[in-house]
Amino acid sequence: MEPESQSSVSRRRRKAVTYWITESVMAVLFLGAFQASITWSGQDMSAASLAFAGLPALVITLWGLLAARRVLALEDFERRVAVNALAITLLVTVWFVTVWGLLSQFAGVVELNSILVAPIAAFTWQITWFVLRARYL
Repeated sequence: MEPESQSSVSRRRRKAVTYWITESVMAVLFLGAFQASITWSGQDMSAASLAFAGLPALVITLWGLLAARRVLALEDFERRVAVNALAITLLVTVWFVTVWGLLSQFAGVVELNSILVAPIAAFTWQITWFVLRARYL
């Protein structure tokens, strides 16, 4: 293997490891923020309760900004594949949440907690990104 291609392969592997570490850390931060908001927020509408309820939203916002930054840093073709994965993720997540809502309303299925929509979307994003990368890149 040529030295240029070896450095390219090692750079790609380093990017992949950094990506998975970032995703894992953000998932753990989201779960931790969610658990902290459940534990520390009270039933009253105090400022502290509202701040603790906003922790998961802050983590999701940071997660989204990091994902957008990664997509913008990609090459042109990779960016188009990533945008396609995001579009598929949006459609699948909206479909899933809508179907679950209809089932809970008309078929007696347990209601979907709205806090689970972000992890469902993140999981769907990982699957579509993996499939599209395997197919096109």
